Amino acid sequence: MELQPVVDRYREKYDQFRRIGGKLLTQWPKPQAFDIVVSTFTLETICRKDERYEHLNKLIWSLKKGGRLMLAVRGPKDVKTATRKGRKCGDGYITPLKTFIKPFTVRELLRLLENRGIRIMRLYGGSRENEPKIIEIVAEKL
Repeated sequence: MELQPVVDRYREKYDQFRRIGGKLLTQWPKPQAFDIVVSTFTLETICRKDERYEHLNKLIWSLKKGGRLMLAVRGPKDVKTATRKGRKCGDGYITPLKTFIKPFTVRELLRLLENRGIRIMRLYGGSRENEPKIIEIVAEKL
């Protein structure tokens, strides 16, 4: 889901996206509507944990059986406030730009994805022991 101020801010990029067949959604689609869902750098910007979980559930809900979820989130090494310089907010931080960020560890993200009807196919950028700046996952809906 895109907010109008973001669309307005990046108008040229969104216009390019539309020209190649992309579509911006203003509401959640029907269940099992897509073969592929891509979510980049969204989960970590949702302050309330319950809303973050609901967002993830809706991403998975909108996938067809066998569909792929491509997910990217910021890890602790990519977030300036991970050094605890930002003001604490829930389980994340308020950044110097006054936005919310909740960096994920690989372990946290994998635990969050457990029992949601998906199978992790590929983990890029880290392991349970090595925390990357960016964590990318490709998963399949069962």
